[in-house]
Parts: sequence; structure tokens; C-alpha cells
Amino acid sequence: MIRYEPPTAEKQYQATFIITCGRKKEVRIPNVTVGYLQYYLGRGFVDKCLMFGDKCALNGLNQPSFHVPLGDSNWDTAPDTCLFTVNKNGDNVKCLPFVQGASNCCLGFSLANALHHLKFHPEAHDLYSFSHNLSEWDATTQLKQLSYWVHRPVKGVKCLSVKHSKKFDGLRGLAECMEVLKKEELVVFVPQSRDGSNTHAVTCCAGLIFDATQHYPLKLSEESRRFIAGSAGFAGIWRARVFSLSKQAQKY
Repeated sequence: MIRYEPPTAEKQYQATFIITCGRKKEVRIPNVTVGYLQYYLGRGFVDKCLMFGDKCALNGLNQPSFHVPLGDSNWDTAPDTCLFTVNKNGDNVKCLPFVQGASNCCLGFSLANALHHLKFHPEAHDLYSFSHNLSEWDATTQLKQLSYWVHRPVKGVKCLSVKHSKKFDGLRGLAECMEVLKKEELVVFVPQSRDGSNTHAVTCCAGLIFDATQHYPLKLSEESRRFIAGSAGFAGIWRARVFSLSKQAQKY
């Protein structure tokens, strides 16, 4: 996390960025320029933050800090051993239709890919469009909005229903997490890395993990679990929404 501290009365020209790694480590870097941040974090990422800050200022929001929207742009390709490219009948699996690229839509896109895999194509495309409205919200709000999308009064999604899922928030331990992911029909979750980061989301369904940064589904395996958590390692499930599938969906 990066938090900005504006200049104080004593230090009128010295702004400070505080970089927190995990929960304990904190590094204070004074006199940080925009060029410095662009060099280490990427121009696109910094420009996005500046645009969001300007939007807050125009709306009269006096806040020196804000959460960066959920959705890491992960250009890494999962190992071939993780990818589900051939089904049990020996047929080649089609590429996922909704890949996030540089957008912040990993949560909605991952569920849309799962629905597309289950042959619910209209619902998948509808969620794909709806997901663009979620990109500026934090993970918890995005998960709540997914529940709203399923149970909309005008155009609800009949193939899904939301289950109570608070008991899965903060779930720790590989064995417990894998048991939940194998048992439940469809789980949208934010993995927690060992360094404390939780800025990506995936969907688990039908024994597969749908990661919107990839072109193919991932097998539900320990190797895939390590990949989605990043180099720091998998610590558990930070936030989750569990859905039940209709009988029509279960046959797939």
C-alpha cells in the first residue's frame, strides 16, 4: 500500500509517501516525484491514480489517500502444467472470451468466464458489460455488487443464487481452502498472499480456476494456487462470495 502525507507546517515543501509491505514493514520515502513513481510502478498505473485523485478533488472530496481499485494487471502466463487446454474427451479447450488485459475487471471477468464455460452465454456477456462499472470499487464492494447483479429485480440471473459466505472470509490454511473450493459449486474469491497483498480475484467452478489474466482456465491444483497468489505464496482466502448453481447449470 502507498499512502501520501502532504507537507506539514514545519516541512512546507516535503511530501512523503509511506510504502507499507504487508502488515509490519513500513518505509518512508521523502521528496518523491511523479517521475520516481512512474519509473518504479509504471506510467499507466501512476496516471490512473492521478486521474482518480483529480476526480476526487473535482467532487469535493478532501482525502489525501484512497484505495487503488481491485485488479492487478498480470501479464504473466501460468505454467503449462496449470493450464486446462484439453478436456476429458481429448478435445481442445477454447480460449476464455473475457481477458482483463490492462483493465481492473478481474473479479467480474473471472465469473463471466465461468458462466460462459457453463454455457450461460447471455448471462456471461451481460456480466462482462456490468463489470466495467465495478472497476473503481474495492473488493468488498465489488462482491456486494455481484450479489446485486444476480438478484436484480428487473433482470435477475436465474442460473445462480447467492449463498451465505461470511464464514469463508479470512479462511486460512491450504487444506481448508482447497476443501472449500472443491466442495462448493461456484466461489468468487480474493486470495491472500503471505506478504499481505489481496489485489486480485478469481473464480473457482467445475474443478477449474478462472483467472481473467489468463487465456485458458487453470486446473484446481496446488501449483495453480501458488500461481494466483504470486511469488509471496498463498496464505488463504481474504474475501469470498459463494453461489449455488441451478439444476440446469449443474449438468455441465
